[in-house]
Amino acid sequence: MRRFAVALVVGSMAVAGCSSSGKTASTTTTTPSATTTTSGSSTTKAHPTTTAAGSHPSTTAAPHTTATAAPLTSSSPAESASWVSANQGFALLRSGQVDATTDGGHHWHRVGTIGRSGDEAVIRFIGPADGFEFTRMSGSLLITHDGGATWSPTPTPFATVDDLAILRGTIYAVAFHPGSPVVFDIWSTPVAHLVWKQDPLTLPVGAGPVPLEQIALAPGTGWILGVNRTVIAGARLGANGRWAKWTPPCANYGGVAGFTASSSTDLVAVCNPGPGTPPSLAMTTTIKFSHNGGTTFASSHSIPGARFGVGGPLSPSAETAVIVDAGDLRRTTDSGATWHTVVSFPAPGGAVDLGFTTSTQGFVILSAGQILMTYDAGATWTRSTLP
Repeated sequence: MRRFAVALVVGSMAVAGCSSSGKTASTTTTTPSATTTTSGSSTTKAHPTTTAAGSHPSTTAAPHTTATAAPLTSSSPAESASWVSANQGFALLRSGQVDATTDGGHHWHRVGTIGRSGDEAVIRFIGPADGFEFTRMSGSLLITHDGGATWSPTPTPFATVDDLAILRGTIYAVAFHPGSPVVFDIWSTPVAHLVWKQDPLTLPVGAGPVPLEQIALAPGTGWILGVNRTVIAGARLGANGRWAKWTPPCANYGGVAGFTASSSTDLVAVCNPGPGTPPSLAMTTTIKFSHNGGTTFASSHSIPGARFGVGGPLSPSAETAVIVDAGDLRRTTDSGATWHTVVSFPAPGGAVDLGFTTSTQGFVILSAGQILMTYDAGATWTRSTLP
């Protein structure tokens, strides 16, 4: 199972390895940038998807068009992507190879390999040189200091990562704790100096087969949504840097959910029905919008014609969102009141990663491994070909 996450990082940054005892390894300084955006992996098919983003200005939608994604022809399918600016980004292939772009995804070149392959792999870059790779709920956290050319394990006080996001000089991770009781722990560290600190709040794992923790970050705050067959927990990051319990959206839908934030106030959630859905909801897939930081989700619309297991959302602004609905990318610009299909896949299959990195630029990695890019807030999409 996979999810989406995109986090905003601002200002000059540095990153170093450390042990759980707090001893740090040598520090590598990243290239300073005014705004750096990192993104990670997401869900496929009927599984939850999450995107988080920094504050974006309003956008004007382009005329509605529908495109068809071309067949996959790259040497290996893509699995995850991470952007440090509108121009510069990285893609992780299922073969373990790492590609990079310096022109917003129009062209890519091979930069290195992580030395392991498979599904569920995620990359998160802090800047042009420094980044992380992990496989959800399995294996060690890897780090690079040379733009993805080489990777090595970095010591952590936790064994496996379920999600990781970066915002304005701080790294946040949700990690599985197999003790008694079995829970998820929340960890954070400055990017300049990797010394992990555990938050007092823990999150339940639930009774389902595969628990999914989704982190969404925005300037000054953040959220965590916990799913295991259904929504089971939520947490919100306060101004004091501590996490507190949060009543998440979709908790009464009985199915999986995904959410994203386009700013510190604007959130979007997709609620999928499931075996536990009450009859009053009539197995309806719903999209919800919040404009007060997730305190309430006042705007709510059913998604007409939605198939079971809608993925996403990704959102560039307060009223606009894109969802992955089986074989289609569908877009709304009026908080879910109306929808337009903007991309139809050659075959249904969903997506493994997606997110907006600016108010207009975003990406989707299809389950077949294609990368689609948008430069007009999701109105149109083009194929981005890997080497």
